Amino acid sequence: MKTRAVRYGTCLLAVLAMWAGGCQDAREDQIRGQQEKILVLEEENANLRDQLAYAYNERDSARDRMTDLQRLLDEARRRLSDAQNQSPVVINDSGNLPAGWEGTKDIAWTELSTDILFDSGRADLKKNGRQVLQEVANQIRSQFGNRMILVVGHTDTDPIRKTKNLWNSNLDLSQGRAATVAKVLYELGIDRTRVIAGGQGEWKPAVRGSDKNSKAKNRRVEILAITSDARM
Repeated sequence: MKTRAVRYGTCLLAVLAMWAGGCQDAREDQIRGQQEKILVLEEENANLRDQLAYAYNERDSARDRMTDLQRLLDEARRRLSDAQNQSPVVINDSGNLPAGWEGTKDIAWTELSTDILFDSGRADLKKNGRQVLQEVANQIRSQFGNRMILVVGHTDTDPIRKTKNLWNSNLDLSQGRAATVAKVLYELGIDRTRVIAGGQGEWKPAVRGSDKNSKAKNRRVEILAITSDARM
């Protein structure tokens, strides 16, 4: 009996040892699994931090570009106002500017109705819009080859309804349209280092009024060609 008890005890100890060893292996596997998950999460966090830093940098760059654009626009308007007070505006009839443009020797501009270029609430170019911009690009290359080109989008005061899932505001829409025009000008051969695009939403109307005709005039994209002297 004693021998049988000893054998039973020995077997029991062996079983317990095997069980303990199995538990230990399971715990080690669990720990390794958790460590691997931690490493994956740390890598994902590092990637997210990099993406966030990039997003912040892009946001700051965009703000800087808009600040530069606003400064150039303000300076262009000031010089244009001074020139209009001092001398007649140069128009195409004099042969100094291409058709559809007006301005002075330092600043020239043209306006394109967004109703021609875009559908309501959209910033993707209409089928015939590229042909319109092709003519503008030809004029820029032939007449304003060394000038800075500003592309400024404007809207009317109507809130966005049908495409509010695409735009937070009229300002966003105007910026999107200006960006589209600038991109097409790049594709048509205009040096992208000379082009700045931005939008002013409904805040710089061409005319005052809430009637249909006034709103149509305010929905526009301005394209300005400014000499280096005008940007000083």
